[in-house]
Amino acid sequence: MSWHHRQRLVNTARLLTVQSPGVSVLRTNGYQVRSCQRIVAIVAIAIGVTGCSRKTTRLETPQYNPAGFAERALELYDKNSDGAIDDQEMSPGLRSFSQTADKDGNGSLSKSELETRMQEHLDDKVALHDVAGMVLLHGQPLGEATVRFIPDEAMKGIIKPAIGVSDEEGFVSLSVEGDSLPGVQPGIYRIEVSKKQSGQELVPAEFNVDSQLGQEVGMVDSLSSWTLNLGN
Repeated sequence: MSWHHRQRLVNTARLLTVQSPGVSVLRTNGYQVRSCQRIVAIVAIAIGVTGCSRKTTRLETPQYNPAGFAERALELYDKNSDGAIDDQEMSPGLRSFSQTADKDGNGSLSKSELETRMQEHLDDKVALHDVAGMVLLHGQPLGEATVRFIPDEAMKGIIKPAIGVSDEEGFVSLSVEGDSLPGVQPGIYRIEVSKKQSGQELVPAEFNVDSQLGQEVGMVDSLSSWTLNLGN
């Protein structure tokens, strides 16, 4: 199935779909989703489900104290101890997070802004977001690439890593590691991409071990598919 065909099918799910800057996500609302034996492509409702059982799987939203998260983030990243995390101090994930969390637009994240945004995630009560898109290397689809969403240091122990492997057209859909259901937990992540050939890493270190790619997942408002373009 071509990427364009997938995209036409995904577009039929617009009423269920919401967008984060750079990442398209489908919300799994509430705490329960139906577990299915086979999911065709990324959007079960839009693309079609076969062999769907009646079994219901209970999903728990990540639990944490927003004030505790804010204190942890400041402890990790506020290097000059001025009570805020500025752009130079931000992790890749926090830089994405700041696009919505920086309410006063001053380019830094205060304890109040960190706490408020994480409370919004809790109030949203969404356990998983489907995250999918295209991986390109020098403008060309990168097949058989492993994409990892690694929890930000401030969220370790709160959310789990997610992983996906791109197909021959560069299309990738992510799932929580060790989970049979597709989707990524709401939170803040660093992104790493890897593809090895004959033991040689093909992806530049700036997108791999030294990756500065980051993404907030969740709390989104319209449909868009992301493209991860690694190099020009």
